[in-house]
Amino acid sequence: MRHTLSAPPFDAAKLSANFGFPVPPPFVTLLNALCADCGSAKAACERLEDVLGWVPAGDDMRYDGTPPELFPIAGTGVDGGHFGYVIHAPELPACDHPIGRFEPMDSDGVRLVGVTTFKAAETVLSFEMQCDQEFGLFRSPFSSAWWPEVAARLRSLSIEPDLAKAGCHYENGDGRPVTPAVPEGWRHVASADGIGVLAPAPLFHPAPLPAVERRPDVSAVLGAALRYTADQFPATALWLLRECYWRVWPDPVSIALCRAMIDVYHALGRRSLAVVVNRHRIPAQQMTEDEMRAAIADVIKDSGATGKKDMGEVMGILRGKYAGKYAKIDFAKASAMVKAALSG
Repeated sequence: MRHTLSAPPFDAAKLSANFGFPVPPPFVTLLNALCADCGSAKAACERLEDVLGWVPAGDDMRYDGTPPELFPIAGTGVDGGHFGYVIHAPELPACDHPIGRFEPMDSDGVRLVGVTTFKAAETVLSFEMQCDQEFGLFRSPFSSAWWPEVAARLRSLSIEPDLAKAGCHYENGDGRPVTPAVPEGWRHVASADGIGVLAPAPLFHPAPLPAVERRPDVSAVLGAALRYTADQFPATALWLLRECYWRVWPDPVSIALCRAMIDVYHALGRRSLAVVVNRHRIPAQQMTEDEMRAAIADVIKDSGATGKKDMGEVMGILRGKYAGKYAKIDFAKASAMVKAALSG
């Protein structure tokens, strides 16, 4: 679903409220470099789509198969594909994160776009350059009047597209999974969804990882995950649950796996990822009016909204957080509450 950006210049607080997670500083820098000469929010959204092919999108872009660690920032506009930051371990301090791409209609999992924000932008632009040279893009950024100024701002960030960089994350025609930097004393174990599990090494069971069948016995997997967690090996439990989930979603039985994932994320100290699973994979009860008022107040505070002119932005953020398959808010009532809150 298309997300509306505010008018540039952008700042981290508003973008974080808009996208539903703390965006890294390089993302703010990139958007300002791309859109410095854009005079409106609409022009900024069009520029992002023209240059990178990214349609701004937030949490509402998630599918059941989107791994919790992938935080959407843009859609491709085709078959639900989306780009997002991959945050393997939110408890680790980081000024930037890798960007991955997920195609829910494929079975490849998340594929790497770039290990940093700027590298991802460079890779995408290089691919656009290759497509423009081979096929001729309908709306080529490279032939636009504004491109020389944008290109100069991007060069100042060491973003320089080149044909040789277009396929830098492919091996034998296949995209690479997202492999994080592994801190000393930690371990990363790859998984079928392209994300894997990153955690302190002692949180993995020392024995080899168990085999997961193509059609796993969900009850057996849940039992094994529970034992791993009880024995203080939540990282192995998470790996087993996500391998099983990847094979069975969107079967209703996957909800039991998601409930177990929530417990494991809490055991790992990753509350933000537990919240993602609860919000997007667990059918929710409708919010009470008091809960709606509290949610609206949080969005208004985080977005910096001050009056009726900001009502569209506030409603957009609310929809990004709560709309969709597992909606929690009555948006007809929410609209009236937002209007009242911004009129006071």
